[in-house]
Amino acid sequence: MFETGAKSVIEKILPVVDTDKEVVAECFATVTAFNNQKIKKDSEKLMQLEEKVEKYIYFYSREDTDEKLRVFYKKYPQITYSRIKEL
Repeated sequence: MFETGAKSVIEKILPVVDTDKEVVAECFATVTAFNNQKIKKDSEKLMQLEEKVEKYIYFYSREDTDEKLRVFYKKYPQITYSRIKEL
């Protein structure tokens, strides 16, 4: 899955990757996580990785409701989502 060299494919597409490439995370801040389908696009990007890779999304969004986010989280149970509610 991972290429050798200066940067692997996973390191090129994701901002946070552990040294063993077994844990990856996407991080962002926005007014709403659904703006420009940001959370959906990031989730789909993570789902392209091998099943054994631990996947996380950390984000701040001030206008999303917890209910709307919970419904979305259920679509990608392999990803751990962590919403930062206050800065």
